[in-house]
Amino acid sequence: MAFIDDITPLLITFNEIQNIERTLGKLGWARRIVVIDSGSTDGTLEVLAGNSNVEVHHRPFDSFAEQCNFGLSMIKSAWVLSMDADYELSDALVAELGGLQAAAGQAGFRARFVYRIHGRPLRGTLYPPRTVLYRVAGARYENEGHGHRIRIDGAVSDLGAVIYHDDR
Repeated sequence: MAFIDDITPLLITFNEIQNIERTLGKLGWARRIVVIDSGSTDGTLEVLAGNSNVEVHHRPFDSFAEQCNFGLSMIKSAWVLSMDADYELSDALVAELGGLQAAAGQAGFRARFVYRIHGRPLRGTLYPPRTVLYRVAGARYENEGHGHRIRIDGAVSDLGAVIYHDDR
């Protein structure tokens, strides 16, 4: 089995109709996509229902960390690709995932982001790379300030390609 076949994308959604089709469009390689929805009413659920590899779980929102931890409990593969519904994998990242290998002690991979507004990239950002691909075993999200962070034990390496962050 190829490494990419052991990765399940995890998405957290709430009224993402402006974003979800772009995000799903770059996940055609995934055998299974787990979505944790917090009560979308804008057509997001209808778009998700049109994709046979998407599995939607409903959970009222209490915090990002708890939504993600609930999502992790639904993952059956060894690896998870944790995404927001406004992320779009670059073609280069999809190709990189297809050829990626993980060493025995490898716990995760970080990705850099290119921030966009309606498809147009910003000139720069101060936001650091984020661990987005990691082994499910031993992973746990914690709330941190107004955000959340994944905690994993082991080596984390950098991916070469980027993810586009384009919330509309």
